[in-house]
Amino acid sequence: MVDQVTIRLLFSAAAFVVGAALFAFAIWQRRGRSPAARRWMGRGRGNPDFEERMSLIGFPATGVLCWCFSAVVLPVIGVYLILPLAPIAVLCFIPLIICRLDFIPIPDAVYPKWARPIRHANEQAVKDSEAWLRAYRRRQR
Repeated sequence: MVDQVTIRLLFSAAAFVVGAALFAFAIWQRRGRSPAARRWMGRGRGNPDFEERMSLIGFPATGVLCWCFSAVVLPVIGVYLILPLAPIAVLCFIPLIICRLDFIPIPDAVYPKWARPIRHANEQAVKDSEAWLRAYRRRQR
């Protein structure tokens, strides 16, 4: 039978690596030095709003949650870390909820400088298409 301490250490290490990978991915996307890194600004497939929200808020918050889990699962000292890490985990869970709520706007300050003009252009394109659609519907009546 495998020792429980070994299993807890493996879970802790795996959670730490996943959290570090999420942070590295979020930093890579935020810096946006390549076209692939900038794809989350609505140029790729899928729901662009969700991609933006996950890149800006979701991945870093999930990384912190993984690190909190990694510390709490540690054998011997993990029990003592639950109390100080529980508020941090709860505070990092709130941005994940915000990621799923599309009606809560993300302020411009959260976006990197290179993404702000793209965001404004995308918003203007949506407004223009909605105005065209309203005018088209009026003409059809």
